[in-house]
Amino acid sequence: MKTFKKVFSLLTLSICLALCFMMGGCTQTEGQGTYKFSSIKIGNKNSYVELKAGENFMNYSLTEDSVVLVLNEDGSGQLTSEFGDLIGIDTITGSWALISEKQIGVTANDYTLVLDYNGEFVEFEYEDFSIKLKKVKENKLPSFIKNNNGRK
Repeated sequence: MKTFKKVFSLLTLSICLALCFMMGGCTQTEGQGTYKFSSIKIGNKNSYVELKAGENFMNYSLTEDSVVLVLNEDGSGQLTSEFGDLIGIDTITGSWALISEKQIGVTANDYTLVLDYNGEFVEFEYEDFSIKLKKVKENKLPSFIKNNNGRK
């Protein structure tokens, strides 16, 4: 009987995972996800310096966690920055919505920032900065699957 339960459970899991992948993901909403720092351009379009994650600038070590944007499935969002004194942003909480296939609007404190979006990156301009964030690929299992590493 235990063997039947294991086989049935594995078969059910396989079917559920296959359906998730065929439908393009389990609970992904277009644009939703976590985006981490990729690069920053400082200056204007004609004359700028581009810095990427892994580089140092002034007294800052730029990492993927230097700027993180989280766009939740419920429409809420949060932008955090490790170098807030440089760009004027520490943490902003607000809401977001997909404006078009190529733009996401993030609203906080009655101001909407429009992000250029291509499915892999979001990019936005703020004063003399252009910041590019890369979407973190999440390999999430459906919520009904639990980690049973410690089972007997």
